[in-house]
Amino acid sequence: MHVGRNISKLRDLKGLKQEEFAKLLNMTQQAMSRLENKKEIDEDMLNQIAEKLGMTADGIRQFSSDATINSINQQGGNVYVERVFVNDIEKIEELYSKIIKEKDEMIQFLKKENEVLKAAKKK
Repeated sequence: MHVGRNISKLRDLKGLKQEEFAKLLNMTQQAMSRLENKKEIDEDMLNQIAEKLGMTADGIRQFSSDATINSINQQGGNVYVERVFVNDIEKIEELYSKIIKEKDEMIQFLKKENEVLKAAKKK
């Protein structure tokens, strides 16, 4: 387990460049680079990083991109990676809400269209 590499991968999955993430942690890009090259990281620093990534320190320690990809593959279907962060439940909820809203709107449209066609048929 290489905690620094895990941080780098998770940061990348969040779509953050090293310099951007360093600013969130009030450090330089060079300091962030050194941090991502460390196998082990101080617990306080790891907790700060975890907070900025929206996860726990244990989640960072145990992260495995291979396990994540394998999990996706086992679900079946096509696999594509689009910088999705595993614990981003709010975005998933937003997506499902949007899909449900669009389907509800389509159902209402089709009901109205059906009523128009029935009325035209009666004439």
